[in-house]
Amino acid sequence: MLLATLLACGAPDEDSGPPAEDIVTYPPVSGDPCEEIRLEVGGNDPPVVGDVWLVWLYCDEALLTGTMLLQFSPPELASVEDNEATFLSAGTGTMRMQVGSKWQEREVVVSE
Repeated sequence: MLLATLLACGAPDEDSGPPAEDIVTYPPVSGDPCEEIRLEVGGNDPPVVGDVWLVWLYCDEALLTGTMLLQFSPPELASVEDNEATFLSAGTGTMRMQVGSKWQEREVVVSE
C-alpha cells in the first residue's frame, strides 16, 4: 500500500523550488564571528554594598546564552547566583563573565 502511494506521487518536479539565481550560498565562518564582546550590567553603577547587579554578555548585538560563569576577584567582593551578583564588601576587584568560549572582564569599585 505504501509503495503504491509513493509511486502515485511520481518523481519530484525538477522545475520546483527557487530559480538558481535566487539561491544564496554563504561562505563558512572562520575564526571569531564577534566584532565586539560586551559586558552589560543592570543596577547602580558604581555599586555600593548591598546592591545587586544582573550581568549579561553580548557578542555584537546578540545576547550570549548557555553555560555561564560569573566570578569576582577577590571572591568576598560579591556573592553570585547565575547572572546575579550581590555586593558584600567595599573595595576594588575584577568581575569576569564567561559564556562558552567568550569572556569579558571589568574592574569594579564598591563603596560603603
